[in-house]
Amino acid sequence: MLQEEEQMLVNMKKILEIAEAEGYAIPCINTPNEETVRAVIGAAEELNTPIIIDHAQVHDSLIPIERIGPIMLKYAKEARVPVCVHLDHGSDYEFVMRAVKVGFPSIMYDCSALPFEENVEKVAQFVKFAHAAGITVEAELGIMASTDEDTHDDDPEKRVLTNESENSSQNQQKQKNLQKEQNVMP
Repeated sequence: MLQEEEQMLVNMKKILEIAEAEGYAIPCINTPNEETVRAVIGAAEELNTPIIIDHAQVHDSLIPIERIGPIMLKYAKEARVPVCVHLDHGSDYEFVMRAVKVGFPSIMYDCSALPFEENVEKVAQFVKFAHAAGITVEAELGIMASTDEDTHDDDPEKRVLTNESENSSQNQQKQKNLQKEQNVMP
């Protein structure tokens, strides 16, 4: 756990280091309003455990990131436990940059709808910028079938995590090389 004098707003790398050192998982909870932000951080404080709170691009129609982001960051900075404020499944560059502008320390840049090579290229470009700014980046290099409502199709053929072509050893090696090159945690 962090020392009292350390800031409680942390990026994903720091919170995962805590989880690994302490030997437990840390939940990531959607927080689409101030009441949920307060409740989730309050519960984490009561249990004395770190927490990840997030805002997904698909939730922006409920509350814009420019409105909920500062609320999330304020409560994270004031928390008594480490809190990572995370953008989940930002699928277009403009939206991801809105999260950067608001001050999110952790971003999931989801280019999985693009061909594999283009996905890797776009994420790698963003990682260079983000890491220089102290922002951690998560990427989806395969495909996780999902709709805008965050539900998954009942058809087993549509519920695959990756395309068959992306399961090749060549693409697995490319993913490992990208992780090594960008210093990304597996």
